[in-house]
Amino acid sequence: MSHRALYVDVVRAKNIIGVNKKNGTSDPYVVAWLQNIAGREIKKEKFQTKTIPKTLAPEWNERFTFGQEYDLNTSGELPTLVLALYHTGGLLQTDEAMGKITVPLDTIDPSGTVAASWYPLVGDSRTMKFAAAGEIYIKMKFSGP
Repeated sequence: MSHRALYVDVVRAKNIIGVNKKNGTSDPYVVAWLQNIAGREIKKEKFQTKTIPKTLAPEWNERFTFGQEYDLNTSGELPTLVLALYHTGGLLQTDEAMGKITVPLDTIDPSGTVAASWYPLVGDSRTMKFAAAGEIYIKMKFSGP
């Protein structure tokens, strides 16, 4: 039996917060992974976009394929897709979390129809230095039923 794949296109973001105090912009990138029903990251199902320097409206246009290591054919609980936005801290500085989105995979049409939408970034006040702002535009689709 072949694995069903989930294709995720991380297209762009808008209205994100400016983390760099010198120029009021950010150097954002996105990390995308699958999370199981227990809230744990599924190993080997994690990807990262390139960093786009000095912007508040980055465009990545990158596609990631999930389901190569984890069986998405399962009839039980499907995992959740998590996309987290970060600002790269550069040499010797730590990267800063800018917010994340979560998409339960059971909310995506299993027939292969493309789901495209803007998702608002949400933050965790315990781990973030500032409030999340902005949205990420992603397109997702399963390879088929």
